[in-house]
This record gives sequence, C-alpha cells and structure tokens, in this order.
Amino acid sequence: MGPVTKQFGNTPWLVYSCDDKMSIVIVTATNNPAMPFYFFFSHSDKGYELHGEGTGDKHLTDATFAQLKLLSDSQIMSLVAETQKASTKN
Repeated sequence: MGPVTKQFGNTPWLVYSCDDKMSIVIVTATNNPAMPFYFFFSHSDKGYELHGEGTGDKHLTDATFAQLKLLSDSQIMSLVAETQKASTKN
C-alpha cells in the first residue's frame, strides 16, 4: 500500500505498508542522495524491529536510522494507515 512521501534524516523517503497491515518498508525517493537504501519495520512478539540495507551515503542513512528508531508503535501504525489511505486514492 502507498506510497506516502516523508522526510526522515532531512531526506525524502517513500513509505509503503505490507499486506499484513503491520509492517512498513521505507525506500529512498528518486531525488534522495542516500539512494540506494531501504529500511523496514517488522512486527513480532517483542514489538517492532527496524532493519536497513543498501549502499547509500552512510552519513545520511545513519541520520535516518536514528530518527526512525525513535518512532513509537502508534506512530508506525499511523504510517501504515497513511499508506492505506494513499492507496485508496490511486
């Protein structure tokens, strides 16, 4: 579902949600100098876990990781809801 464009680490990212309505994937937007890189939040019994992968500018991806790591479960669920809403408009 999605995407919605968000700013994390002062760079633009595209946020998509998965069919499970819990997980999200955050990928570099076309004009993001941190490209190529993506992050994903997966949900488990322990709560949300954040992972990232790519070869983008480490300084920029570290800043984004630090900001994403601060998101609460409810903020992540709000992002899921935004992506679902965006998909219904497309």
